Amino acid sequence: MPSPSNQRSRPQRTPNKVRRAETREAVLVAARSLFVRQGYLRTSVDEIARQAGISKGGIYFHFPDKADIVHELLMNTIELYRDLLGELRDRSKPPLERLRSYMNWTSNLGAREPEAMLLPILISLEFLHTGHEIESLTRSHYDAIHRGLQLTIFDGRKAGVFNKRSGAREQAANIILMGDGALLEWLRRSDVLSGTKLARALQQFILDALLVPDAQQAAVALPAVQTAAPPPAKRR
Repeated sequence: MPSPSNQRSRPQRTPNKVRRAETREAVLVAARSLFVRQGYLRTSVDEIARQAGISKGGIYFHFPDKADIVHELLMNTIELYRDLLGELRDRSKPPLERLRSYMNWTSNLGAREPEAMLLPILISLEFLHTGHEIESLTRSHYDAIHRGLQLTIFDGRKAGVFNKRSGAREQAANIILMGDGALLEWLRRSDVLSGTKLARALQQFILDALLVPDAQQAAVALPAVQTAAPPPAKRR
């Protein structure tokens, strides 16, 4: 029978369930980085395996197809937005508060997890007009954001806070467009652009475009945006 001292020194084995979860997460992290850096179509399963430090067979154990990987990554991003979209639809809160919460939340997510925000942008372009399930998934994600913003703008107009110089649908689309564009511009020119300054300038630009003059005078300064972390490596 082993002595107590030998029993104490015996290394603990990581449970299979934990090891499988760690492997799955390593695959997702590696794949997201590669998809953002060089695109989904240009990324092979072999490259994902090498970056994750596992075998190709190990990937197929968790994900039968490469599309299954990007599907889970997109679902993870969609889940991040769940509470935010609920807040945009919460009509008990003032419209300006809902809009500012949206802008601050997306700015902070871009600072903490830029790849989580870049992935839907880039994947939506790669799968555009393909009829693939991934195209439907990215479209539904953007549609949900658009509906929340459009409702917020509609309520802001009723409250006399937002102007009616253009359609609410087009104003909502431009908020999304400017947010996506700012993130892409930061990815391209991170060597000369401060993520924090870019986010604050974008927020002010949106408010200047939407608020009626009286609301612009009454609006207080936006809360500080988190300092942005370095963006992912540029696409090759």
